[in-house]
Amino acid sequence: NIAFLMDRSGNWSLAPAFDMTWSYQPGGEWTSTHQMTMNGKRSGFLLDDFKACAKSASMKRGRAETIIAEVQEVIRRWHDYAEESLVTPRQRDKIATTLRLEAFI
Repeated sequence: NIAFLMDRSGNWSLAPAFDMTWSYQPGGEWTSTHQMTMNGKRSGFLLDDFKACAKSASMKRGRAETIIAEVQEVIRRWHDYAEESLVTPRQRDKIATTLRLEAFI
């Protein structure tokens, strides 16, 4: 889901992430693949794909690199976040196998 917010001056900004949940079924038509494309792909994303999207959105290089570093840090701490959210170790490990994080590791 993507949404925008407008401030009192009429300026738009991207809304924070919302309505996010893990829903993966290997045999599911809609849950077995990524639902949106990025840089013309539905899977097999590379770090260069994220950088190309940032460039296409006129994002400053330093900002894009900061966001990528933040995402890499969150990935590194996945087990910590899962534990804080009371995700069972079994479910945590199952989720981790489906996140397709190769571009960030």
